[in-house]
Amino acid sequence: LTDEDVASIAQSMKTTCGWGGEPRPFQLAGIKAQLEGIDTIIQASTGAGKTAIAAGPHFHRSSAGKCTIMVEPLIQLQDEMVCIQ
Repeated sequence: LTDEDVASIAQSMKTTCGWGGEPRPFQLAGIKAQLEGIDTIIQASTGAGKTAIAAGPHFHRSSAGKCTIMVEPLIQLQDEMVCIQ
């Protein structure tokens, strides 16, 4: 995955999701790791943006037709999920 690919994903996330700021470096690193098939662990506090890491790969052309299944133990987090079409 090139730096250009990562920048394109970041721009798509901002445009599609209406983000005012930039994706955080740990989010982009987690997205890149998934797209490259590298096992990784992300530890971040509630509200830090871990969901963006799960959604981010879907902004790359290699993820066309794929889906992500997230299992959330908390009802509140389930209510915050957004379906990207």
